[in-house]
Amino acid sequence: PCLPLQPSNMAAPRIIIFTMLVSDKHDAGERMRHGTSYDEANRPFWLNTTIENNKGHCAIHSREFIVRQFPPPSLLPYHYEIGDSRCKDPDEEKEKTCKAKLNVNFYREQANWLKLRVLLDYVEADAADYFLFLDADIVFNTRRGHDPVATYIQEMNDNNVDIQWSDEDWDYRKQYPFRVGKLNGGVILVRKSEWSREYLTQLLDDHEHQKSGCGSNEQICMRGTTQGKGRLGAMEHGRVASGTRFNMHPNYAEANVSDHGEIIHFMGGAKGGLQQWDAMIPGECPYGICFHVDHCAWRLQSKSAPANTAFVWMHPLSGEPGKRFHDHHKAMKLVVARAKHLGVSFILMVPSASAAISAPLSDIERSQFKELHVNIHEVPWIIPPGAHPSLPTDCIDKKYMFIHALGLKFNVVVVLDVALEIIGDIQNLLSCASQGRFMSTSSVTSHQSDNMLAFKPSQQLFDAAVKFAQTTKFDADAENHMQPWEFALDTGHTFEPNECGAGFLWALLYGDKYGKAASEAFAKAGMKRIRHKPYTRPLAYHLDRCKWHRQIGDEGCAETCHGTLISHEKVCKM
Repeated sequence: PCLPLQPSNMAAPRIIIFTMLVSDKHDAGERMRHGTSYDEANRPFWLNTTIENNKGHCAIHSREFIVRQFPPPSLLPYHYEIGDSRCKDPDEEKEKTCKAKLNVNFYREQANWLKLRVLLDYVEADAADYFLFLDADIVFNTRRGHDPVATYIQEMNDNNVDIQWSDEDWDYRKQYPFRVGKLNGGVILVRKSEWSREYLTQLLDDHEHQKSGCGSNEQICMRGTTQGKGRLGAMEHGRVASGTRFNMHPNYAEANVSDHGEIIHFMGGAKGGLQQWDAMIPGECPYGICFHVDHCAWRLQSKSAPANTAFVWMHPLSGEPGKRFHDHHKAMKLVVARAKHLGVSFILMVPSASAAISAPLSDIERSQFKELHVNIHEVPWIIPPGAHPSLPTDCIDKKYMFIHALGLKFNVVVVLDVALEIIGDIQNLLSCASQGRFMSTSSVTSHQSDNMLAFKPSQQLFDAAVKFAQTTKFDADAENHMQPWEFALDTGHTFEPNECGAGFLWALLYGDKYGKAASEAFAKAGMKRIRHKPYTRPLAYHLDRCKWHRQIGDEGCAETCHGTLISHEKVCKM
C-alpha cells in the first residue's frame, strides 16, 4: 500500500522511489530493536518526519514516494538449524530464551533482505527505468536548486553502471579509514537491465542457500561483490558513490549538511536529530518549496494556542484621523474576535507622535480601540536609528516598523496586514512559531511579503535586525534602477521599488547575497549557529500563500478558497 501521493508527471525516465516498513511483531515473542509501524498514529516522530519529508520532496519534483508495508518475514531452515546448534541446553527454558534472542537478529536480517526482493520484483515487472530504495531513517535535503535524485541518477549514467550504492566516507574518525569505498545498504539505486535482474536474483539465491557469505546481513553480502576481486560482475556494473553527498550522517560529517548533503542518513542513535528536522511540501512559495506546517505542529500535538500569544496589526497612521481605519473596520473586528476566541492578545502597533508620518493617534481613535479591547503599542521610529546610509528609506508607509514586533515580550507573535482576515483554524501556525520557526509568505508581485509573519520574538531577534540595518552596506544597481535586495533569483523576479520591509526581511532571513552580514548581526546579538546550517540565522521558512496569505488576483491559487486560512478581506468570504 502507498500513502496518498502527488500525481506523477514523469515522462522519461520513469523513477520509482520507495522505502519499506516491516512489522515488528513475530513469533519470537519480542519486538525487533529497529521495528517500525505503518500506523501513523503510533509510529515514532522520526519515522513520520522521514516519510513526510520525502513525500513532500518528491511531490516538489513531480515524483512519487512509495511506502511499502510488509508482514513479519519468514525465517529460513538454516536459521533454525543455527539456533538448535548454538542454543542446545539441558535447561529447556534457557534454550528457549536463547533461540528467541537469536531469532530477533534473524528477523532483522530477513527484513533487510526484503528490499532486494522488492527491487527484483520491480525490475522484472518493467515498472520503471530506475528504482531508488531508501532506508526508513533517510531524508532528502530539500533546498532550492538541488534535485538529489536527478543528481544521483546522473552520476550513475556518467559512470555507465547498473547499480549504485553510497559509502560512509563522511566518517572522518581516524580509526575508521576502511569506511571509504565500502557500501552502506541504506541507499540503493538500480537501473533496469538484464544484468540487474541476474545480480539481484543471484544474491537472493545465495542468501537462501547460505552461500558466498550471504547467509546473514545483506550489506555484507553486497560488499563481498564489490571488494577484492569482486564477483557477479559488480566491479564492472556497480559503483559506490560518496556518502558525504548521498548518505551523509548528520553527526559525523565535517561539512555542513545544508551545504553538501543531498541525502541524509539518520542511522542508529542519530534518529533523535529527526525530532527537529522540518519537512517541506510543494506550493506557492519561492522556488515552489513551502514549509510543512502541519508536520511541525504534529511535533507538539497541542490543542490550544501557546500561552502569551499576540496578533499584531501595524498602521503607519497615514491618512485623515477618524477615517484612516474605516476601510478595515470589519477585518479588525474579525481578527479581534478570533483573538478573543483563542485567548490571545490583540495589539495595534503605530508610530508615536514624534515618528508619525501624519497626525498621531487621536483621543477618539484611542477610545474606539479601547472599546474593542485593542492594546495600543506606540513605537519611537519606523526607520532604524543609525541606519547605514545605503538603507533605502523611500518606502511604503510602514517602512521598517515590523522590526519592533521582533522584540515584543510574547511567546508567539503573528503580524497581520490591516486588510487580512483570519478565516480558518491557525492553531498549527501558532504551534510552529512557538517552536522557534519564523514563517512568512511570498506575494503576487515578489518572493517576499511582510504582510503575514509568525514567529517567536526575542531581544536577540530585534537587536540583530537593528544591527543588520546599521552595519550592512546595501548595494543598489543604479544602472538598472534596482534596489539593493537579493535579486539573484531563479526567476529573475525582483521586489517592487517601495517594498523596503519585504526586501529587508528577505535579505535578513532568506537571501544569500547578505547571508554573511546577517549571520554576523545575529552572532553579535548572541544567537548561536543552528547545527548543520551555514549561517547563524533563525529557522526561517515560507508558507503557501494560497493558504496563509490569499490575495486579490493571485492566479497561482485555485479559484475557490478551500483550504485558505488567512485571506485579504475582499477575496474569501467567511
